[in-house]
Amino acid sequence: MGYFDRLADSGFRTTASGAVAFYPYGAMGRGYVLQSEAERRQLRAVAKGIYLVSLPLLVAAQLAGGAVCTFAVVVGFLAGYAVYIRLLFRGHAQADERLRFKEAMQRQAQLHRLPSLIFMEAFSIAIMVLGLDLLWHGKLALGALVVAVFGFSSCIRGYMIACRLKEPK
Repeated sequence: MGYFDRLADSGFRTTASGAVAFYPYGAMGRGYVLQSEAERRQLRAVAKGIYLVSLPLLVAAQLAGGAVCTFAVVVGFLAGYAVYIRLLFRGHAQADERLRFKEAMQRQAQLHRLPSLIFMEAFSIAIMVLGLDLLWHGKLALGALVVAVFGFSSCIRGYMIACRLKEPK
């Protein structure tokens, strides 16, 4: 199972009643009860596709037009995703349980391999150091944004690594 497969799987959860729910916004929103295994497979493929398309799209936007272009792409992408989710789950029951942030991070930690988490942590720290360099050279807005985003990412990855290391062998 690849990285994007694991990302896609992190949006699903079995509720206390035994139903499978999909959480399109992770811990920041309600889940929707799925009606069949076929629907789960279809949603998993869509989620994986979104991850596969969004990463290169963001890199291309950054290279082509910088921060303003990237911001426009992110806003457009999120708006399109919100409309798509709203239309897709019209008529579906909402899950009774919310996905807690801690639970979402622990689930992602279980789905990712420890070496992958360590690599992502090192990458986040390296980019954060580049953000500090931007701050040092007077690019305050961009430097602060990079430090904030990748600092947060580093904290999340660190927590996920700690979760993996606590797992019984």
